[in-house]
Amino acid sequence: MNDIKMGYKGFKGSVNCDVENNRYYGKIEGINELITYEAGDTGSLLEEFQKAVDDLTVGKALIAAVTEALESFPNSSN
Repeated sequence: MNDIKMGYKGFKGSVNCDVENNRYYGKIEGINELITYEAGDTGSLLEEFQKAVDDLTVGKALIAAVTEALESFPNSSN
């Protein structure tokens, strides 16, 4: 079990190492979506994790804005 975690903007991310391929990888924890990241060193892994979180939060904000805009239109079936 992996208990190494990173944190950013309230999200936690796992840290795993593939020694044979000299790669680090992980996923954002505690969400329904499967969002992964990988890099060749730990500093780059942190950057990739932060980019993944930023993409996730921007995507969720965009979905919320579109949903709100669509809900403001009158129902065409009335």
